[in-house]
Amino acid sequence: MMMLVSFLAGGFIGVMGMALLVAARINEN
Repeated sequence: MMMLVSFLAGGFIGVMGMALLVAARINEN
């Protein structure tokens, strides 16, 4: 159960990180 929770949390953090990188790249232009 804990592994599933940590896996979901890691995926959520990864998606948020990617969204922040895309937003920063858009703001640069």
